[in-house]
Amino acid sequence: MRNPGRYYIRVPLALLVCVCLHGTTVLNAQSGQRNADPRVAVREAESQTETGGAKNSQTNGSGSGGNKQTEAVSNGGAPDAALVQKSFRIDVTLGDGRQLKGTIRVRIPERLSIIHVVDGIQYRKTVRPEEVRAVTFKRWRGRMVRQQETGQIFQFDVDRYAIELTNGQVLNREGDLFAFLTQFVLENENGSVQLYSFWGDLLKKDGSWFTGMQGPSTSRVESHKDVVKRIEFDES
Repeated sequence: MRNPGRYYIRVPLALLVCVCLHGTTVLNAQSGQRNADPRVAVREAESQTETGGAKNSQTNGSGSGGNKQTEAVSNGGAPDAALVQKSFRIDVTLGDGRQLKGTIRVRIPERLSIIHVVDGIQYRKTVRPEEVRAVTFKRWRGRMVRQQETGQIFQFDVDRYAIELTNGQVLNREGDLFAFLTQFVLENENGSVQLYSFWGDLLKKDGSWFTGMQGPSTSRVESHKDVVKRIEFDES
């Protein structure tokens, strides 16, 4: 079986915003399918675009924008808490409906303080990570992170999501996402893959988006096809 094809796009911007999915499910693993890499690689370099095959190599992180967000947000809108290492078996649904199963190892607070709204009243609820059954991402907020001659680069971050608890309660939240859910590595029998709940896109001068997606720069309810849309935690 051959390595999946990949495409590198270089435009003269200073930010590297990555949404990496190599092949169908795994990073640095072989696949029978050939998928275009949805990465938008933005660097201060020559003003040119290059498309072609590339070596199958792992990309870590999501550039300056994603890393800063991950460091800044750790507790769903609540004050920072002490983090511990935990492992979870999860099922992941991507933006286009594809599904992955595997294990993640993340640094997470022992208790999650969740600020949510019911009937216009704001509540704070504290739960253990083991009490969370699923998280569904419902909306992404766009923010411009760089303007260049070729256009404007935007990053779309989750700002509305639903947290389903094991007792059946659903907490609807607007605001920053838990840091450990912005990006994580999933491992299964195929290998490992870095997954993201956000993506970057270039708004070109003609008003079109580099990814071909349609929608405003301010807010989206449809995500990039390779972005995480839902996470279900295995209760076993």
